[in-house]
Formats: sequence, C-alpha cells, structure tokens
Amino acid sequence: MSYKDFLTNELGTSYDIVHDKYRIDYEEYVDNCRKKESVTPIRYEYDTEKYEAGIHPSSHVHFGFGNETRVCTKKVWRPISFVLFIIRQFYPNEWRIFISRKVENKWSKNVRDYLDTSDHFFESELDKLEAFLL
Repeated sequence: MSYKDFLTNELGTSYDIVHDKYRIDYEEYVDNCRKKESVTPIRYEYDTEKYEAGIHPSSHVHFGFGNETRVCTKKVWRPISFVLFIIRQFYPNEWRIFISRKVENKWSKNVRDYLDTSDHFFESELDKLEAFLL
C-alpha cells in the first residue's frame, strides 16, 4: 500500500496532517509485509524473422517465464502500448486515475489508431486458429 494509504488505513490520519512524520514507520511496515509468492513476467516481442505460421506470430506477448506462451497481437505495439496495457491490467486504481484525467483519447491513438498491423498477421490459414490481442 502507498504511504498515503498507510496513513489512512493503519494510523487513521492523512498526509495533509502529518506529512512525512511516519515515513520511517511506513518503511518498516513495507519491509515486514509478506512478499508476493509468485510473479508473472510479461514481455512483448516483435520479430518477423522468427515468424512460423500457426506457431510463432511475428508480434506477440509472452506471459510467464520458461514456457512457450505467445499471445498474438494484430498490431505492432509501441513501448507506450505495452506500458498502458500493463497499467490497465495490473494497476486498476492507477488506471482509474489515468482515465479520470481525460487524456486517454490522446494516448489511445498511440495504442490503436496509429499502430501498424503486424507483418504476417493472418497470412496463413494456420494463423486463423489463434486468438489474438489488438
């Protein structure tokens, strides 16, 4: 939890009142929190040379570590595409704040409208057997 949430939930106060007075207590709290037992690494890959019909899409997202999971993407993602995907899927509170600022339309063009379609997308009949992300 964030420092501000710690102040509210654990101490019943707010940052506006105590500022950084309890920062050391918060750091101790964080150090003693139970750590996540598992983490799911996620990465995006675009490599036209590794394309193999129905097996290895040229544009895809890997979920996990040490496995063959590849979820095809129709579009060639930009770094901001990947960052916004991660924020939306794993940090819903921060996403809620982001969309409340009414800037999402500006960014959405960089996530959808202005992206190139992946080379080899549905080039083969075998590719049509796959589900895909935008």
